[in-house]
Parts: sequence; C-alpha cells; structure tokens
Amino acid sequence: MGYLIAYSTVAVAWAAHTWWLSAAAALAGPAMYAGSCWWFPFANCWCCKGAGRHRRKDGKVLRDCRICKGTGKRLRIGRRIWNRYKKARG
Repeated sequence: MGYLIAYSTVAVAWAAHTWWLSAAAALAGPAMYAGSCWWFPFANCWCCKGAGRHRRKDGKVLRDCRICKGTGKRLRIGRRIWNRYKKARG
C-alpha cells in the first residue's frame, strides 16, 4: 500500500513538471508548418494528384485539370494565408 502511494506521488510530481513539454509541442507544430509553407509553397494538386491532367468520368478523354489549370501544383493553404496577410499589410 505504501508503495502505491509513493508511486502516485511521483506520477503527480512528474505530470506537474511536464506542462512545458505540451506547451513546446503546441508551439512547435504550427511553427514547423509555417516553415514548410515558406520553404515549399506548392503541393501536388488533390484533383489530378500532380499529373496536371485527368480522365473524364467515362475514361475516354484526357483533360487539363480545372483545379490547377494543368500545372499539377497548387498553392498550400498556409502559404495562401501568408500571402494575403502580406498583401493586407501593404
């Protein structure tokens, strides 16, 4: 019984001192995403999967993708937000 109380006290003390780890993870995730949007502003198009073209539903005709306009790339959401922020600030 005494071992169980001592163990739970250590667990509570450990949990009380690891709040900074959660805070660091909460700040590091968005910072890493922002860095990746800055370094890699484009991603593959979700519609054509980066090919720039896709088949019509009946499978007969290849057409340019209407989402990416045939480039196969699209601007990432984080980069789009950053561009609008910069444009609004002048």
